[in-house]
Amino acid sequence: MKNENMYDVMIAGAGPAGLTAAIYLARACYRVLVVEKEKIGGQITITEEVVNYPGIEKTDGKSLTAAMYRQAKNFGAEFLMAEVEKLDVDGEYKIVHTNKGDFSCYGILHATGAHPRMLGFEGEKRFKGRGVAYCATCDGEFFTGKEIFVVGGGYAAAEESVFLTKYASHVTVFVNPMQFGPTEDLESYPRDLDADAKLCETTGADVIFHPEPEEMYKPGFCSYVNMTGLPDALCGLTRPVHFKGVCTVVNKLFNIVQPDRAYFGQKDAQQLAIIMRMVTDLNMDMEIVGCPIIREADGLAKSSRNIYLKPEERQAAVVLSKSVKLGQKMIEDGERDEKKIVAAMKDLIGSEPLADIDYVEMVDMDTMKSIDIVEGHVLCAMAVRFGKARLIDNFILDMNK
Repeated sequence: MKNENMYDVMIAGAGPAGLTAAIYLARACYRVLVVEKEKIGGQITITEEVVNYPGIEKTDGKSLTAAMYRQAKNFGAEFLMAEVEKLDVDGEYKIVHTNKGDFSCYGILHATGAHPRMLGFEGEKRFKGRGVAYCATCDGEFFTGKEIFVVGGGYAAAEESVFLTKYASHVTVFVNPMQFGPTEDLESYPRDLDADAKLCETTGADVIFHPEPEEMYKPGFCSYVNMTGLPDALCGLTRPVHFKGVCTVVNKLFNIVQPDRAYFGQKDAQQLAIIMRMVTDLNMDMEIVGCPIIREADGLAKSSRNIYLKPEERQAAVVLSKSVKLGQKMIEDGERDEKKIVAAMKDLIGSEPLADIDYVEMVDMDTMKSIDIVEGHVLCAMAVRFGKARLIDNFILDMNK
């Protein structure tokens, strides 16, 4: 008699790597169960442009993984939305314990990506790095020897650029004093050039461009890039000089480095939109690529400013990613009233005593103007203080896709 909970292979993670494995294994008539704790497709579903994926010249992350999911199911792969809690791997049959039940299998594939989401079970460290992932947005060989411009001087930005610097020959590191206001944390802003340099060296970079502020802004400097409209919302309301400084230094660095592509994290979604607009408006011959938010195992978006958090504030800050998931879920369930979605997210954040809300808003991603109905290209962004740390998080949806 067939054991309903017995599989040939179980796959932890339903991102592109896990889906690819499911397709090939199910096609070969193996019984396969894919376990995913968050959403089918993983972080790549928020990537607007996927290029050079095997057999696909250009698509978007959501369409790519939706097609892979359908194909895997058509071949007979099974899927379970659950969290892996423990593995028993010593016997002939492996046992995967999840919050939806226990399952037996002959083999386990840990496919949580090139930057793994840690599942959190005892002994997991021994499996780290054994999954195989294909980086759809950053086909490494395509960038061999090229100069890549990655914005950011903190830990998260350096970590985000590791894959690219493995192939590229030139890395730019600069913390820009112009984008900090007079009462902001320029002097204490977390930066560790030695650690960044070692990281770049291990991944094969040849050059680090690390100019001092005096080199970038010589005596008498008086030329600025000052955009109107997009900076006049969200973070721009409480940081009035910030985006003027961002646009000015990024323009200068683009002129110095002359990159083919520049990579900006989605966590700073307003900055991403502003840089895209500047490149378009000023006819810069280059491409801006948005990179998905990188999160800790408990969901908190990685940020240099996370080191400011006291232990109790660090624990409280997880409410931001929980509110992101709440907003996404309400929209997935059909809610389109901006006020109801934002109110629910604010209520959730406000339930955390250590959270001090700066803003939670929904805007048009292309104009940063407020919206009443969730339609088109939508950004839901927030800024919340926990002690001395001002943290941001967001999600982006294209309702036209």
